[in-house]
Amino acid sequence: MLRRIAFSLVLVCSLDAAKSAKRPLRHTDYDGWRHIQNQQLSNDGRYLAYALFPQQGDGELVVRDLVTGREMRQPAGALPPPPPPNYTNPQIEEALPEPPGIAVKFSADSRTLVASTFAPYEDVERAKREKKKADEMPRGDLVLIELKSGKAFRAPRVISFQLPTKGSGYVAYLQAPEPALALSAEQPEPTAKRKKTQTGDLILRNWSDGTERKFSEVSEYALTKDGQVLAYSVAASKPEANGVYVLKTGSTADPVPILAGKGRYEKLAWDEEETMLAFLSDRDDSSGAQHRFALYGWDRKSAEAVELVSTGTPGFRSGWIVSDKAIITFSLDGTRIFFGTVPKPPAERAPDLTPSDERVSVDLWSWKDDYIQPMQKVR
Repeated sequence: MLRRIAFSLVLVCSLDAAKSAKRPLRHTDYDGWRHIQNQQLSNDGRYLAYALFPQQGDGELVVRDLVTGREMRQPAGALPPPPPPNYTNPQIEEALPEPPGIAVKFSADSRTLVASTFAPYEDVERAKREKKKADEMPRGDLVLIELKSGKAFRAPRVISFQLPTKGSGYVAYLQAPEPALALSAEQPEPTAKRKKTQTGDLILRNWSDGTERKFSEVSEYALTKDGQVLAYSVAASKPEANGVYVLKTGSTADPVPILAGKGRYEKLAWDEEETMLAFLSDRDDSSGAQHRFALYGWDRKSAEAVELVSTGTPGFRSGWIVSDKAIITFSLDGTRIFFGTVPKPPAERAPDLTPSDERVSVDLWSWKDDYIQPMQKVR
């Protein structure tokens, strides 16, 4: 009798163990896993926002009311792959590139959330199959959520956005033009010698009443932290309209040019107190091909910007020019401006008219080299 009971107990335990046995993970299981990115907490501590992305496919933006437990969700598109390793300028023990993430920001008064999203997975895959160019690939949206009511506003094809960190009521975002209208008849194809500046429609939106103002052919913009002044640069199809313009966000008056004319206007930067705007421009460059930039500054109380530094400034290093690659920054007290300089480039050489089948390309390698030539190129 005891043997029968013992056998029954062993049989039951074996059946329970078989039922609870776990199968090994498969690759399809990994695709269903989702990870959290870009966690943000509102200033009043009531709302938590984060992005939730799967390994493959579309993710979502989640906003949770920590008081009531209510959740608001918006589609966030598919997370793009991380950028490829930098083989042209590798770093010692370079870490793996971080995957890109969406931008999530709360307004200063904790009443609104603004976020950027990526394009949907199916749209990106379709564009790849159609072999679209980089500037023709689908873009993500701008999402604006009113936290109290849960109402959401979405704007398509958004390149970037700026939200005041100390003020509320406005958001500025740059919107890419429609693909069919990305290049107008008046704008010729960019040449390899000078890359065309990317422009779009700058939208200034008042989220209280939903009104918007649009400014075309904008390449850069800078919204002050208090949200009262918006500055932007224009790279128009008609070069005469190029320049840096400013406007007060609460006014309906037209934007005022502080410096305008043929040329490029780049690297807009406000000082800490936001009383001074600095930027670069080659408006007064007579050579044209070399892009001789100068540093300009504009005081909010002045009508026009003035030149601060150029190659003709006393004390400027001989044989050097102002760089248009480095960013512009101010010291904390606003008394100093930091910008980049580079050696003056050599004069442009005459084009090589040698037929392509007669051109020679040579790689030199020595038996004393630590690596063979292909590996040297990779490293």
